[in-house]
Amino acid sequence: APFGYGEPMGTRSYHHGDLPEATKRAALAEITEHGHAGLRIRAIARLIGVSHAAVFRHFPDREHLLAAIAAEAFGQLTQALSAAHAGAPTAAAALDAGTDVYLAFAIDHPHLYRLMFDGSIEQLSHPALATAAGASFSLLVEALSRMEHPDPHRTAVMAWSTLHGLANLSIDG
Repeated sequence: APFGYGEPMGTRSYHHGDLPEATKRAALAEITEHGHAGLRIRAIARLIGVSHAAVFRHFPDREHLLAAIAAEAFGQLTQALSAAHAGAPTAAAALDAGTDVYLAFAIDHPHLYRLMFDGSIEQLSHPALATAAGASFSLLVEALSRMEHPDPHRTAVMAWSTLHGLANLSIDG
């Protein structure tokens, strides 16, 4: 399950604890099943048994909630990419392994993947999301740098763009 969550929220009411985390889990369950386009904070609040005002204290609007979930998803992707890179004997093997991990993540979590790259979430307004997204990208730049590529950043942009397109094509069948 994304983020390592076992039990999906929405099966029982929220009772004392970490409301931001419960909110994100409930929203993640909805996103996983239906995508993020129709997600509403009031509906999530009802699912976890709290007032929408309580949720708004932690997430001032829908975009903040979605950005928090997307940041965690990038963190999950970065961990998987790091593990793949660490287990690879060469930088080229790390790139191959990272490609497989990236595509598997997109295919296994299509709604979450689409949220991560939703252009309506302004990364500059959400520093945690920008940092998390940048960490994933920096692994690609690092692998290309280890290969002594003359322009690792530019090549990483092209490679990521191609991989992103392939991931979207795979999700769309």
